[in-house]
Amino acid sequence: MNGLVGTFTTVLNMSITASYAAAVVLIIRLLLRRAPRVYSYALWSVVLLRMVTPVTLVSGFSLLSLLNAGQSDSGRLEYIPQDIDMMKRPEIATGIRLIDRTVNSSLPGAILTHSANPLQIIMALACAVWISGVVILLLHGLLAYWRTANKIRTATLIGENVYETDQIASPFAFGLLRPKIYVPVGLSQSELRYITEHERAHIRRKDHWIKPIAYLALIVHWFNPLLWISYGRMSKDMEMACDESVLKSLGVDNRQGYSQSLLSLASGHSWARGGPLAFGENHVASRIKHIVRFRAPSPRGLALSFLVVLIAVAGLAVNPGAQAAEPLSAPRSPKMVEGYPIQELLRYKTPYVGAAGNVGNLIQRMPRPEGLTGGIMELHTVAPPYGATFHYKPEAGFTGVIQIEERNAVFFRNAAILFSLIGNVDTIHAYIEGAGGETYTVARSQVEEAFDGDVRKYADDESSLAAYIVQVQAYELKAP
Repeated sequence: MNGLVGTFTTVLNMSITASYAAAVVLIIRLLLRRAPRVYSYALWSVVLLRMVTPVTLVSGFSLLSLLNAGQSDSGRLEYIPQDIDMMKRPEIATGIRLIDRTVNSSLPGAILTHSANPLQIIMALACAVWISGVVILLLHGLLAYWRTANKIRTATLIGENVYETDQIASPFAFGLLRPKIYVPVGLSQSELRYITEHERAHIRRKDHWIKPIAYLALIVHWFNPLLWISYGRMSKDMEMACDESVLKSLGVDNRQGYSQSLLSLASGHSWARGGPLAFGENHVASRIKHIVRFRAPSPRGLALSFLVVLIAVAGLAVNPGAQAAEPLSAPRSPKMVEGYPIQELLRYKTPYVGAAGNVGNLIQRMPRPEGLTGGIMELHTVAPPYGATFHYKPEAGFTGVIQIEERNAVFFRNAAILFSLIGNVDTIHAYIEGAGGETYTVARSQVEEAFDGDVRKYADDESSLAAYIVQVQAYELKAP
């Protein structure tokens, strides 16, 4: 489940970025209301990019630099930290202070007496709901697609790539690899002319690919109402851009006949499931008004519209530059202390032994006794005392003699350091596989007695952990 929760967190971050991009596009779209709709339609490409791409290029030109949002070292926007369910004080940074304060004040903090962080449970449940929504909407879309395909099986060819059937009420283009135009029976020649020109414009622009892809992206972000609104506006711009293409092709003198055909063949369907590209799909009233008012734009207006779209897409497609690193003069602790990479160990520090990813990364970065290699890991989180068992097995090809005292000293040092890094672990076991097996156990009480109380205080920063590791390394383990 940890991997799915990580994916869900990534989707949440992508969805927030896509929301910012959509908000900007909706504003710019108002400024371009007199420009050809193909420009507004082109703007939505950057929203789709943000919905499907977790990582983009980094540039100081990014319009998103205006946000005081969270950011990873690589420049990737990270409003919700990947390890938020493991943080002692979980916080988000969306760039909107009111939202951040409200959400952060309600997020549950770590409770070291529990085997799992309360936020872990919340994130796991939210992830389950998200996956359920994705599955339901995907099945709904596939069912709608199958029903449409079933209706047009008996359609009859009446022209070049145009098919007629009595099973539909409104014409549409259907198909991905070989899209075809389907029309209801009883159309006049003029209606057929307008319809085919409109649907062929969709096919030329590859809208029969774009709309299903946009719908699949929307399924992933189904919880985001702003992206549903954006999908509806994108569909409207798509249809109006095709209407303009038809008028340019047939001439503006045909606007009355084209509007009448659109009105008489209006389907009344929203096709919010990524269905066929219908001639009278939706927004009929606004489309007819747009057709009636349509005028060929001036070259100056076209150039200005193109420039606005270019700047907006370029500025929203890239992330701000990564935050500046610490000054070179800042004091830094050594990266390795007595064989322990302290910076990496602090990176995977966790309040909970149930955080399998963090615990696994910690033990992988610790020394192993000579002649042994690491194996599986068991976490005991059902009830106190909480513990962890790390399996070891003889290293293949090792011909030396394993010194029991040296082996146990390594196990003890690793356990002592793990007790400082894992907040609620009570016992740590090292199990050596082989004939009969052998277990070496270290209890937190044993370590705290040896090192003057609660050792978790030593993992507050790099300097404290480095000093503690030196102290552990110098400790003389008494023979049992």
